[in-house]
Amino acid sequence: NDLGRALKDRMHVIVDMDYFKPTAGDSSRILADSTNPRVEFGQAGDKSQEFIKSAEEIKARPLDWQKLLVANYLLHGLDYCEVGGRPTSKTKLSNALGPNWYTVFDKGSNAAGSDQTLVLPVSMRAAKSVIRLSHALEDIAKSKGATKVSPIDSMLNAWKFVSAYSGVLNEHVVKQNANYNGDRYKVMDALIQGTRAQFEQQQQNIEAGMNMVADGELKESVLNKFSGRWGFMKDTL
Repeated sequence: NDLGRALKDRMHVIVDMDYFKPTAGDSSRILADSTNPRVEFGQAGDKSQEFIKSAEEIKARPLDWQKLLVANYLLHGLDYCEVGGRPTSKTKLSNALGPNWYTVFDKGSNAAGSDQTLVLPVSMRAAKSVIRLSHALEDIAKSKGATKVSPIDSMLNAWKFVSAYSGVLNEHVVKQNANYNGDRYKVMDALIQGTRAQFEQQQQNIEAGMNMVADGELKESVLNKFSGRWGFMKDTL
């Protein structure tokens, strides 16, 4: 019951385990360790208190400002698009057209980040799940010996697992594009690569924005650096 209460706001993430098959090296280590075909269950003991403690620590962890920017990009930056030269929202297009939302764009259209026709923005609930999962992924990396973990990288990796089977991907492109051939994780990897490039291109503007925040004064010259899909930064700052 204590564990259930601690994890009552747990997220549900679908992971295709068949995709992550053991490598030849993994298989070699498994076979060298034991050739007993029976499934063996170790006696690890009651770990519930450790799980509860970890869950509570993750829930209480403050939000890094870089993670906030990534979350807002996934919520608002990915929602931005233009139809006929006019700014609009992918969410509105999806609400109006359903799974054919992408058909309003020119054939082959793939705007900045190679994602205009490929992915919808995340929901608020999914954004919160991405943040929580990014905390957990950082803990795992540190337990494996990592001394420094990029908040942006952990957020994008969490986005990959939260979104692959969440319904935000354009199923037509996923199945028909020869580069992906139905592989949702390959699609997410391409999206992550494009998103990293977006943040790298905006790095100086983001730094200028954070310096403005530190100074405690709004500056139009800084706010005007952000437009299009990055227009959300004005309100964020």
